[in-house]
Amino acid sequence: MEKQVRLLNRHRKGKRVFQQVRVFVTLPRRVNVTFDLLYLSPLHESKRMHVLDLPFNKILLLKKSDLSDTILMLEDRLEYQNHLGTIHASAQYALAEASSGEILERNFGDWNGAYFPVVRRVEVKYKNPAKGRLFSMGFIDADRAMEVKKELSEKGRTLVDVTVKIVDEGKNITLESTFTWFIAKTKKQNNPGQRGSS
Repeated sequence: MEKQVRLLNRHRKGKRVFQQVRVFVTLPRRVNVTFDLLYLSPLHESKRMHVLDLPFNKILLLKKSDLSDTILMLEDRLEYQNHLGTIHASAQYALAEASSGEILERNFGDWNGAYFPVVRRVEVKYKNPAKGRLFSMGFIDADRAMEVKKELSEKGRTLVDVTVKIVDEGKNITLESTFTWFIAKTKKQNNPGQRGSS
């Protein structure tokens, strides 16, 4: 799956800045999907927005997981199914992407708007057919997390890999992925460009 995000416009309402973006998604078998989103830009918002508060993730009904040792979850809904009756690849990807953002926030959530993260690269492998409720698991290497903080302090930008797995209720892996995030100091004149669903 490939995803591109194009910034359409940005407008201010009081102290808040909203951005309208157009998302282009290429699903397996070269199916193309385009949709527009309007979301509150963290670039000018001092209070951090949780990934589950983003409009796209609300549309998908992503929620905090109720299964131990997991992060976020998708309920078992007919709307998520593909032509085979299993969970669609794009639904699994969306859960993984949002989870990578949640993991990033849990590790570096004390920025208070000083830095702006965007997804730079994604590697995804679908392992087993996904059925029923799905859950995410993931992590950032602890040593790498320390290096990231040092690089941000010294250089103002860095890259960090977030590993995410999607599992069913039996902890069978349906998707494995690595999300590479680019993180840089926030500057008002910067165009944030891509920020996926998280």
